[in-house]
Amino acid sequence: MGKLPAGVLLLGFAGALAVAAGAVFIPRALRPRPATGSDVPPPGGPRGASAPAPARDDPAPAGTPPAASAATAPLAGAAAPADAGRTDPPSPARAAGARPATGPAGAPAALIDPLVERLNDRDPAVRRAAVRELRKVADTAAAIERAREALKDEDERVREEAAFVLGSLRDPRATPALVEALADPSDRVRFETLDALHRIADPAARPGLERAYAVGDFTTRRKALRALVEVGEYGVERERLLGEAQGLLATGDAGTRKEAVKALRDLGDIRHLASLERAAADPDAAVRENAALALGRLADPRARPALERLASDPDRGVKRAAKEALATLPPR
Repeated sequence: MGKLPAGVLLLGFAGALAVAAGAVFIPRALRPRPATGSDVPPPGGPRGASAPAPARDDPAPAGTPPAASAATAPLAGAAAPADAGRTDPPSPARAAGARPATGPAGAPAALIDPLVERLNDRDPAVRRAAVRELRKVADTAAAIERAREALKDEDERVREEAAFVLGSLRDPRATPALVEALADPSDRVRFETLDALHRIADPAARPGLERAYAVGDFTTRRKALRALVEVGEYGVERERLLGEAQGLLATGDAGTRKEAVKALRDLGDIRHLASLERAAADPDAAVRENAALALGRLADPRARPALERLASDPDRGVKRAAKEALATLPPR
């Protein structure tokens, strides 16, 4: 066997020594370093990598609050609710379902102050709308007081609305202010005031209604007598007005004829069936419509033929009024 080179013999001798020592020679740069706290990678990936989102059905660790849903999670940048994270029990009033605080007129407090402001607004349309809302106020006395003040407003539409509201409340405490308003210079305010007194039907209004009947035009007398009939018998005045209405049906213009038919309707009497039948053939649709209403008010089968003719009227309002009136008559 040939003689081995000296370099080979030296390498073999060094390897034998390493095996004998139980160690394997690894260059220093390739040796693994012991892990330290700063070198431990975060769960789910190496340092710097974001942790994967848990699957929808993964159970959350014990003690972890449930994640907010998309519907309830706050938007980015939104302020947290003032009571976020509170665990204290609700107040006794809230637990008992207490209603919100109310203002002096019984309406929600948020409504009272703006309503009072609007009642004094410079714009008549704003004041009128505010008066209309007085019907919603729970405290009737407070609503009447504000509406009584509105009866003296400089704008006639506001005063008209105030009279309507007072009539809608149907409270006799409004009677004195309404009787005073019968002297209002505006026809529309006086007419609405008479309608309000008719709805309230307070006997204390009788003197004022009698004065209105004595000096007013036909419409004023018609409305005043309708209110007076609610508080007592006025046979003589009733007959006088009915007679006047029959005359106006033959001689008045369309507007006057309509008012005459309204009088026959308000003071319905089967004795005046013939007059209403003539009104049912009037050339003016408004007169015919009021004739249908008056015939229905009679609630008498003898009005059926005229109503059946009106049920075929070319005017929709007339036709509707006639059909509704027919529905109120007793069956054949």
